[in-house]
Amino acid sequence: MQIWEQFLSDLEREWGAETVNRWLRPLKIVKFDAGNLYLEAADSFQIAWYDEHVRPRLYKRPLINNNGRAIRIHFSTASPPKKIAPPLSSSIKKIESDFLDPDMNLEQFLFSDENAMALQAISEVGRSFFNPIYLFGPTGSGKTHLLTAAAKILQNQGKKIFFVRAETFTEHVVQAIRLGHMQELRKAYRSCDALFVDDIHLFSKKNATQEEFFHTFNDLHTRGSPILLTSSIPPSKLQDIEPRLISRFEWGITIPMERGDLKAILEKKGTLLRLNLNSN
Repeated sequence: MQIWEQFLSDLEREWGAETVNRWLRPLKIVKFDAGNLYLEAADSFQIAWYDEHVRPRLYKRPLINNNGRAIRIHFSTASPPKKIAPPLSSSIKKIESDFLDPDMNLEQFLFSDENAMALQAISEVGRSFFNPIYLFGPTGSGKTHLLTAAAKILQNQGKKIFFVRAETFTEHVVQAIRLGHMQELRKAYRSCDALFVDDIHLFSKKNATQEEFFHTFNDLHTRGSPILLTSSIPPSKLQDIEPRLISRFEWGITIPMERGDLKAILEKKGTLLRLNLNSN
């Protein structure tokens, strides 16, 4: 069936061929009429995985037949229910925070008048009325530096922080989907006292990542846990990110940052690394 095959191909680009080949391609097409697709699963575990990860997506963007009607998907099982243990993999990425650069703290931040507001917000992290704090600006403006500094401030206060690059969060989500470890993923992210995500704009076009982050954000925000984000652009200019996420990014405070003087930045780095950067 062409519509179903196209849907699986779209998911492959987002989740990877391994995930689709394991969970969705084994589904057998039993019958298709104008508005119904009947699939046969190997067991109820496969159906449960579909219900958790695929069905919510199709609620928002259903498959459409040639007559413009939404296609309903029905399941049957080929065998009695049985529990399938996901295979072990030597390439499993542990669900843990990314490395915090020891040189990225408030003392080493290169101050400028343009970034004074961002510096003040980070200095008051944990006591701010604003949640989330969203820093945006070009490469070299110090976003990652301040995000790391904020994580260290709360960590030094005994808080359980979770600091990740956007790519790491996506890797965690894809792996959890592939191995059926969603509960472990949610426990790791939603049990922290504060969440820090660098380069949130890289969630663009990653629907599964956005879906999981939406619920993680809601859980932490409801509990009053600080959420700090960075991006190259303000929330209003994010592309291919769900409006409900963008609106949440705007709930707190959005702070622009400017690129500092390159020479001053290099001199500061040189001092930290004990390098002589004199031209003569």
